[in-house]
Amino acid sequence: PSLHNANLPQQPYFLALGNVEPRKNYPGLIKAYAELKRRRPDTPHLHIVGHKAWGYAVAAQTVVDYGVSENVHFTDYLDDGTRDAWIRHCEVFISSSLYEGWGFPLFEALTAGRPCIYHSGTSQDEFAHGFALGTDCGNPESLADAMETMAFSEATRKQFSSAARTGFLEILKYDLPAELSGALRPHLFG
Repeated sequence: PSLHNANLPQQPYFLALGNVEPRKNYPGLIKAYAELKRRRPDTPHLHIVGHKAWGYAVAAQTVVDYGVSENVHFTDYLDDGTRDAWIRHCEVFISSSLYEGWGFPLFEALTAGRPCIYHSGTSQDEFAHGFALGTDCGNPESLADAMETMAFSEATRKQFSSAARTGFLEILKYDLPAELSGALRPHLFG
């Protein structure tokens, strides 16, 4: 899709992707965002893209409780092409999930060469370690620190984006299931 059709934000933005359910830790992400916004009023907006599932009521209430309603946006389901455009144009991708079986949204963001933050110590370490900034997403202050580093250090964003664009290709040389490999290859690095 064209960028116009994707309704992309016109300013830099943080992006989290996945159904709004408890394991995604969106209330923790929102608390971290609110802490960063308190420190740095010029913090980019946060967009959470995914079905408004059984964790939505708690996440939406957290936005209200922490006073960031004007800066945190829930975007419901997006088709594949639109979602890809959102990933490719985000300033920083965040996988705040405390538990992931695979972590496909993070994998997609790394495949697109985006600077990413993820919850270290999970299965995502297997492919994200060294290519994305790992932190304790269960600790809102630690997550806020990582978000601040990524949002306000162009050198850090470039470092991780470059690592994803060069070294992450090595991951794709492994014997990925044909379905996964076929799904990713057309989208490599835009």
